[in-house]
Amino acid sequence: AGNNTIDRKTVRVARILGEVETICLPIIPENIALRILAEDNLPCVLADPLSLQQALTNLVFNSVEALQDSAGTVCVRVETLREEKLKIEVEDDGCGMDEATQKRAFDPYFSTKSGSRGFGLSSVLGFAKSHGGDLRIVSEPGRGTRVQIILPASQPSGDAFSTEPSFQFAGKTL
Repeated sequence: AGNNTIDRKTVRVARILGEVETICLPIIPENIALRILAEDNLPCVLADPLSLQQALTNLVFNSVEALQDSAGTVCVRVETLREEKLKIEVEDDGCGMDEATQKRAFDPYFSTKSGSRGFGLSSVLGFAKSHGGDLRIVSEPGRGTRVQIILPASQPSGDAFSTEPSFQFAGKTL
C-alpha cells in the first residue's frame, strides 16, 4: 500500500511456505488445522521474499479470523498453471463473504472485524499487482473463502536465496 522498494529475487515458494508455517503455527489456536499442499517441482517466482511471506501470512491470519473461534481448517495450496503462472491459494471453511463485502474487500480501511485496520487484503493486492500478478476471491456466506494469488513463474537462477535448503511440511521435503 506504500512506496516500498521491491527487492526481487528468484524465490522458491516452498521456502517461503516453510517460513509462513513457522510464523503461523505457534499462533493458530489448537482447534484450527493448517494444511500446506504443494506440487512437486514447483517453479520459482521473481519476487521480494519478505513481501511474499507477509502476503501469505496475512492471508493465513485472515482465514483463521474468519473461523470465528470455531474448529476448522486453513489450507494453503500451490500449483502450476498454464502459461507459466503459479497459483497460491489460501482457503478456509469459515464464515465466508457476501457479495457486498467482496466488492469492498480490497478497499483500504475496510474491515468486517472489530479493531482491524483494514489493510490486509489491500496490501496483498498491492503485492500481487506490483509483481505482475493478480488476486482473486471466491467466497460465499457460510461456505468459506478462497483467496488466490496468481504470479508469473520464473526459472531458477544462481541466486543464493533460491538455492537455500528445502523445508518440510508434514514430513514431505519441498
